[in-house]
Amino acid sequence: MKWQRLRSLLSIVSIFILLLGGTLPMNAGTAEIIVDNSDASGVTFTGTWTTSTSSTSYYGTNYTHDGNSGKGAKSIQYTPTLTDAGEYDVYLQWNQASNRASNVPVDIARSGGIDTIVVNQRANGGKWVLIGRFNFPAGTSGYVKIRNDGTDGYVIADAVRFVKADAAPPPGPAYSPAGSLIFHSGFEAGSTGVTNAACITNITGVDQSVSSPNDWVNDLDGYPNFGSLRFQYEPGDCTERSASIAADPTSFNGNKVLKFSLGSVGASATKGRVQAIMQNNPSSLKETYYKFRMYLHPNLEKLKQMPDPLTWFTIAEFWNQPSWTAGTQYPYRVSLDIHKPAGSGAGQPLYFHLKGERTPITNSEEGAFETVWTEQNLGYRIPTGQWLTCEIYYKEGNASTGRFYFALTPEGGTKKVIFDVTNWTYDPNNPSPSGLTGFHPFKLYTSKATVNYVRDHGGTLQILWDDIEFWPSMQP
Repeated sequence: MKWQRLRSLLSIVSIFILLLGGTLPMNAGTAEIIVDNSDASGVTFTGTWTTSTSSTSYYGTNYTHDGNSGKGAKSIQYTPTLTDAGEYDVYLQWNQASNRASNVPVDIARSGGIDTIVVNQRANGGKWVLIGRFNFPAGTSGYVKIRNDGTDGYVIADAVRFVKADAAPPPGPAYSPAGSLIFHSGFEAGSTGVTNAACITNITGVDQSVSSPNDWVNDLDGYPNFGSLRFQYEPGDCTERSASIAADPTSFNGNKVLKFSLGSVGASATKGRVQAIMQNNPSSLKETYYKFRMYLHPNLEKLKQMPDPLTWFTIAEFWNQPSWTAGTQYPYRVSLDIHKPAGSGAGQPLYFHLKGERTPITNSEEGAFETVWTEQNLGYRIPTGQWLTCEIYYKEGNASTGRFYFALTPEGGTKKVIFDVTNWTYDPNNPSPSGLTGFHPFKLYTSKATVNYVRDHGGTLQILWDDIEFWPSMQP
């Protein structure tokens, strides 16, 4: 009880300091420092910046902007006083608007050098946005600098937050399903995989282990806003890649799971893929929410030893105007990936990564993949060999109304919100978005080099899925 009272007192003192516009010292009572634009120390201005309270979404008593002028001549440097050296998650806060810059350069002076990232201030305003995890020395030699070089709108400089890596809280709130359950299954008795050369192409039957709605055809495929669930592969045959309903290798109670396996990619191909696709959905499908358990096989640990970054390993994908559909003009996808960030070599951890991007039109020689926005969560290192209960929500919308939410709960642990993003979920140039025409709720998709690296080191890429639920929407 004495310790609880002490913690409460420390919290009150911390809040009082913040209300006065000060910064929190790094000590046993707190694991973060916030440096605000209005602080008396720790902030260095270059050029003329304007203080404002016009927008309601800011930290502290105000924020500053560059007046959309003097490009290349203005910057604000935020310098924390760090008691301890080590890894810190760095968050920025700004207020968004259509006249903000979409390409704000931010320098992070860390141990051993300076990294530069680019943030889009037309989205994700009014909340702490994680920009990365960095190793800082103790003292005041580390800093974050916001610049206005070459920017295409007003640059906002508000507050920067430094959080000890092992104490980083999950970003965003937690949510739950909304509406009536559409379908659920654990791939148990009654779930029948329709196979072609040992690879399932779809699933039929009624899962006897759960109550209605549990009919793969009548409930899942028969839902008015869904098309049909099918399985697709690339390249090779079922000895190289497969999806199957299989015995759970982590359990001895006879549990069944959906197993994706990707073991080899031949010389004539460039990538490997096993995916479930909800295809031919009507344009009325504007949002969807689903839950599932996911097990990333320990063979994925081998990805950490790759000498190069891992920039392409997709586990779910959401299409507004799929590129493979006839007449497509604005193909766009949101991809949930596993990444090992650029600049990281062998032995580095894996993180989740999310992006929205325009894609080339099928059979067209023009255009290329173009990233509209991207997010990564360096505050959560992906575990393997452990069941994770996952939740995904997609909503069609623009920079202010589009949503993507991804949360997970490790077995025996607490829920962690990995992404809660507001941004474009269809092509910004599309005058009439056509809904979530196709999406891959479960996917194992990566490059030939990645697949064969794991193979050459004695492994096979595998992901297990179980206990799936589909719902119409999501609510707080």
